[in-house]
Amino acid sequence: MLSRYRAYHLWWPLVKVADLAKTSAQVVSATLAIVLLGWFSLAPFAGAFEDEDTAGTKATQTTQDNKVTRKSQNTQNTFISFKIKDQFDHLHTDARYRGSVILVTWADRKGSDYMENWGPVLDDSLAAEIQGFRVRHVDVAHVKGVPFFLKGKIKGYFSKDPEEWVLMDWDGEFDKAYDCTEDHSNVFVFARDGKLSGRWAVTAPNPAALAEMLVLIRGLSAP
Repeated sequence: MLSRYRAYHLWWPLVKVADLAKTSAQVVSATLAIVLLGWFSLAPFAGAFEDEDTAGTKATQTTQDNKVTRKSQNTQNTFISFKIKDQFDHLHTDARYRGSVILVTWADRKGSDYMENWGPVLDDSLAAEIQGFRVRHVDVAHVKGVPFFLKGKIKGYFSKDPEEWVLMDWDGEFDKAYDCTEDHSNVFVFARDGKLSGRWAVTAPNPAALAEMLVLIRGLSAP
């Protein structure tokens, strides 16, 4: 059986191209037909629309830039409210974890490659605190953008052990709130009052970073 951390980096690479080939071919054919039809229909009027198209492009770019700015400015410094299901479709809410020190480990597709370097080590190092419910560990898989018809397949790559649940963040709620670092495993520590006390973006094993995490978590969770 795959552990939750071993399964973490398998959800995307194991999606077979063959499953998408037929659908992709149909989409490409239909799109090409629409593009050609539109081009031939509008070619005589291309000059009339040129200025409008340029203005539209500039407006789109401005909107995209504003989105990036807002995301950076709105980074949360407290534990967010959420209702997210795990790979077993069990609903988890933030209320379940409040009152304890909260350890959140988050990873996107590439960042999940490094989760094995951190998840098991943190669990083992904090076993007493976790078993005593002084620390609650929340694993989050950033799976935003996965097509709806692949969600079942993606969930199937995670652990079948109910105790090794992972929040399937299809909407990217944690990324929106904390502006997570792409292509890294992200570690967040929240105090008992819900305030963000520390965050790290990590890849390969880093003893210094691990030591910082453990000192902070143990200090916050001390009886």
